[in-house]
Amino acid sequence: MIERLAGRAVSVSVASHDASLVRQAARLLRASGTSAELELLPGFPLRRVLAAGREFWLPVRMFVPYGFPYIPYSPGQVARRPIILWWLVRDALRKRHPESI
Repeated sequence: MIERLAGRAVSVSVASHDASLVRQAARLLRASGTSAELELLPGFPLRRVLAAGREFWLPVRMFVPYGFPYIPYSPGQVARRPIILWWLVRDALRKRHPESI
C-alpha cells in the first residue's frame, strides 16, 4: 500500500506497531517526498515503534478507542492476545506515559 501511495499522496498515515515496517514505510515515503505521520493505539508496546518514528521525525497520533467502537477492540483483543493485559498492568505499575518511553 505504501509503495502505491508514495509520491502520489500528499500525506500518508502509517498505522503499525511493527518498528521495522514503520522504518521501511518512512524510508519509501521520504524518498518520494511524501509527508507522513505515525498512528498508534495505546496498550501495545511503544518504545521500539516510537524510536523508529523519531528516526524519521514522524509526528505521532495516539488513538484511544472508546464508546461503541471500543467494545470490539478491548475485550476481544485481550481474549485473543492475553499479553495485552500484562502490558497494561506493567505500564500502569511503571506509571509510564508514551512521551516518556
